[in-house]
Amino acid sequence: TDANNCSNTANVTVTVNPLPTISNISHTDVTICGGSDGTITITASGVNPLSYSINGGTTYVQNGGTFTGLSQGNYPIAVMDNNGCIANGPTISISNGSAPPAPTAGNNQIFCQGVTAANLAATAVFGGTLTWYNDPGLTNIVGTGTTFNPNSYLTVGINNFYVTETVSGCESPSSTVTITVNSL
Repeated sequence: TDANNCSNTANVTVTVNPLPTISNISHTDVTICGGSDGTITITASGVNPLSYSINGGTTYVQNGGTFTGLSQGNYPIAVMDNNGCIANGPTISISNGSAPPAPTAGNNQIFCQGVTAANLAATAVFGGTLTWYNDPGLTNIVGTGTTFNPNSYLTVGINNFYVTETVSGCESPSSTVTITVNSL
C-alpha cells in the first residue's frame, strides 16, 4: 500500500537450484622428489555438464573430474554445474615424493695387486644422474655416469666406492661396491 492507499499484488516464482554434490575426492602424491605425477579425482553430481576446478574456482574444465601431472602443492576443489551453481570442496594437499632409492650397483670384486680392475657399473632406477664417490660421507666425487673406472683410486686392501642417483636435485642414498686388492 502506498500513500494514496493503493495496493497491488504480484505472484513471483523463485526457483532455488540445488548445488552440485561432491561425493568423493581421491588423490595420489608425487612419487619422486620434484616430480609432477600427482593426481586428483573428483566425483560429483548435479546439473550436467559439470565443470571442475583445482584452483578454487579461478578456472574450470570439463574433464570428468580427473587431474593428472600435478606437482607438490595445495589444490582447493570446486565444482560448477550447468546452472552456474558452485560447490566448494576441501583443499587437497599433494605431497612431494622422496629422494629416489639407491641405484642398483654391480658386484664386489677381488683382485691381486697389479691387476687392472674392471669398470664398476650402476643403473639409475629413475633415469637420474649417477655420481660415484670414494668416501662414505659422499663428499669426494670421483666419477659420474653408469660406469666408473676405479683403477687410479685403488690401494692394497679394501676400497669402497659409493654411487648415488640424483633426480630433480634430490640425491638418493648410496649403494656400495667394494674392491679388495690383495698384495702379492
